[in-house]
Amino acid sequence: MSMTITAAGQALVARLQAEGKPLRIDRFLFAHVGGQDHTQPINPAAGVPMDSIVYDYAIPEEYRAYVNPNQVVYSALLGSDIGTYQINWQGLYCSDHATLIAVATFPALEKRAYDPDSNTPGNNLTRNFLLEFTGAREATHITLEAKVWQLDFTVRLSGIDERERLSNRDIYGRACFVDDGWLVSKNGRGYSFAPGFAYIEGIRAELTEALVVQKPALPCEVYLDVRMEASGSDMAAVAEPLFVAPDVSVGDYLAPPPARVRHYRERVAHIDSAGEVTDLRPIGLRGGAVNINTLHAVSSDDSRLTDARTPKPHTHAVEDIIHAVSSDDVRLEDARTPLAHTHRVEDITGEYFALSEVGQYRWFEDTMPRAGFIPLRGLKVANISRYPDMIKYLQTSWGQARCTTQEDWDARHNASFYTAADGSKIGWGGKGGVNRFVWDEAADTLLVPDLSGLTPEQIGYDALGVGETRPDAIRDITGTIHSYETDFGVVGRSGRVSGAFAKDAEYSNRPTGAGSPGSAVLFRAARVVPTGPRVTGRTYLSDLRVYLGTPAS
Repeated sequence: MSMTITAAGQALVARLQAEGKPLRIDRFLFAHVGGQDHTQPINPAAGVPMDSIVYDYAIPEEYRAYVNPNQVVYSALLGSDIGTYQINWQGLYCSDHATLIAVATFPALEKRAYDPDSNTPGNNLTRNFLLEFTGAREATHITLEAKVWQLDFTVRLSGIDERERLSNRDIYGRACFVDDGWLVSKNGRGYSFAPGFAYIEGIRAELTEALVVQKPALPCEVYLDVRMEASGSDMAAVAEPLFVAPDVSVGDYLAPPPARVRHYRERVAHIDSAGEVTDLRPIGLRGGAVNINTLHAVSSDDSRLTDARTPKPHTHAVEDIIHAVSSDDVRLEDARTPLAHTHRVEDITGEYFALSEVGQYRWFEDTMPRAGFIPLRGLKVANISRYPDMIKYLQTSWGQARCTTQEDWDARHNASFYTAADGSKIGWGGKGGVNRFVWDEAADTLLVPDLSGLTPEQIGYDALGVGETRPDAIRDITGTIHSYETDFGVVGRSGRVSGAFAKDAEYSNRPTGAGSPGSAVLFRAARVVPTGPRVTGRTYLSDLRVYLGTPAS
């Protein structure tokens, strides 16, 4: 099809726009021009082929509409009372200035009128002409918006289908078969294809139930022929088996007109002369493209793809991202958090982030509050049902393992872990030491752990298992008292001391009684180790919180 604005039409549009006058296109002309080649450009100087005009259509006001400020569309509805003739030329005509504005040529169409005498049915044709130039809407004074039937969406819809196919191609590669989809196997005297789906050149080919075929001539190669075909007003994926001799070359091809459908062919199996089947379906990396199955294999225990097609694995949890948004496969969830939306890739930079997981702890080096984070200080959160993600977590086996009763929580909070030499009990003192939740579903509350006063060791968790605790301890304090010594031959001199021990000078200066040495010894741990108001480990200050998820609005 060729179309153009005529030179006379361009001149008229320019003149009327300069004068501020409207352009009124009121007639649709139809003709059958003999010997016309619609594939060739139209001469802008061409006029109306008066001898070939077969119908002159007056365009109603409601069939003149705008698409946008620079596009207007004119429509002609040719009912079954019009005809019978062929048309291969149409033009837009301005009667006010006797000017042919635009011309379009196309393959010949038959317009038939209903013949009541022979009861021959007629046909209906709708012809649209889209005219585009700067300021078209204003120049034509058209105020009606175009209706759906006035626009040809064929090209646009085809473009959408092709973009979708190419997007799938980027993800799945040339071909990707999932599980047993389209697996060929013997079936009695013939062969069958297992139900499932695959992506061939971006087209999703699905088999909803097993397909049984007759035994082909052996040996042979088995291909899958995949294409997009018109189905009513839609386009549907069609996949058919193709059996060819081993020496026959098979590849993609474009069907000739009028179909012009592109066929994509992928080899799926080889059947030898004895009837044995070799599965050749590509599942992993092919053509340098990444597919979902490959990402699953890279970071999971799924061993389906651990053959030579799988590259050296990288164990970053990229699989979680894909698994969460584009797969119904739940086999891998038992090894991870049940709420899989815990990772994201920043849209602009592509940077990977691990977001907080529901029910897990996180340290913050600043004091800025975060939505959904609760300090781990034994706080009771009211209306916990506002956090649906946390409720889901508490109902899992992981969440249940971390819950306890109020009585147990209190006992842990006040537990004694050491009995001193004098019989006194040393414990948490009602602060810290509890790493369990108490979920009261009836009261709709959640008592969070109290880990205040507990900090991670900065040089590693040496010999400490996950979930275990260790009581506090102090450094060894040493010192020596020499109860008797000889100093330059003087016997009975007061004893020498060292380390944490020191002589009490005040006591030593007091008068001595009969038979008593005039000295005393003091004990001061600060002489050899750091001291403070309480026993502490090596600590730093940070904010420990638990993530309860996004509150429901």
